[in-house]
Amino acid sequence: MKKSGVAALLFLAGLSQAEAQNCRPMGPKVPLHAILKTHSIPPLTQNFGRVAKQLTLQLLLMIGNDGKVLSAKIVKSSDYPSVDAITVTHVKSNWKWKPWPGGCISTLVNVTYNV
Repeated sequence: MKKSGVAALLFLAGLSQAEAQNCRPMGPKVPLHAILKTHSIPPLTQNFGRVAKQLTLQLLLMIGNDGKVLSAKIVKSSDYPSVDAITVTHVKSNWKWKPWPGGCISTLVNVTYNV
């Protein structure tokens, strides 16, 4: 990846300059192995009425080689800002992957709620 491409990816992922200095994105050849017990979805307290809905948002995650989420940026909103904010905070605080040698990896994830 060209240097300008790396800078653009780090910008898109929302990393601070300090985080970006410690993060050299790796290509898609590094397999991600989620620690599934950490990939929970936070409970929603918002009332969505009696109609069953499915809310989905898509996040761009930058994952450090220690398996922790460095940043999470909303790519596609659920159309509920409070749901988006709760989800981003929860994912950054809780979701983990198995560590690997090398730099960080970006990945897209979908989070779906059935309400």
